[in-house]
Amino acid sequence: MRKLTTDEFIKKAIEKHGLKYDYSKAEYIGNHKKLEVICSEHGSFFIAPSNHYAGKGCAKCSTVINKERLRFSTESIINQFKEIHKDKYDYSKVEYVNIDVPVIITCRKHGDFMQTPAKHKLGRGCVKCHFEYNTFKRESYIKLSQEKNKRAKLYLIKCNSEDESFYKVGITLNSLEIRFDSHKLPYGYEVIQLVDGDTGLIYDMEKQIHGLLKNFKYHPLIPFKGDGECFSEVPRKILELLKSFSALEQNQLIV
Repeated sequence: MRKLTTDEFIKKAIEKHGLKYDYSKAEYIGNHKKLEVICSEHGSFFIAPSNHYAGKGCAKCSTVINKERLRFSTESIINQFKEIHKDKYDYSKVEYVNIDVPVIITCRKHGDFMQTPAKHKLGRGCVKCHFEYNTFKRESYIKLSQEKNKRAKLYLIKCNSEDESFYKVGITLNSLEIRFDSHKLPYGYEVIQLVDGDTGLIYDMEKQIHGLLKNFKYHPLIPFKGDGECFSEVPRKILELLKSFSALEQNQLIV
């Protein structure tokens, strides 16, 4: 195969890159022998003709372009974060790479923490804030139980209509008849399991079961208060756990 001349190389290079580069110092020796190309912005660099034909050029230009793309991606993901979390967090340290690479997020109360953009977009946030909030809710619920002189009930019900069927797991200080009158629950329901017990223990049990059922989250077609505690199915092991807990509570009451 005939070796290209320098002029032929320049012609091919211009066909690929236009007038972006200056080839006045280029001396073509072979397809894989680096030659000098001049970038109007960053000066001379050396590159093999085969790579230049493939679209490669000034590495410094490429770095600038990549930084600009990264800046745009970071701004975009921060805007998505703010749609969900509003101004709760400071995102000045976020450097977005992809959805699964953790970024630095600053909680205005507890400081920096690491979290993947995927989880943050799902509503996750500062673990310390979450712990404080749940601790406050638990203590408040126990206090309310004491004020009303009522034990808590953990329930598993199956809700149904002509169009759908799903399960709900929750706790209440009232009877289920009061908790689920027709104004509060726009579905028919049947009680699968009901456990009466110490309020703190019942509260913790509900959180544990919600965690075990997180992969079965269900969003009812008709919204109602408490519809965030609904699930498409309840595996047998969860049913057995509830039954064993119910039996334990009943035995303790008998004793």
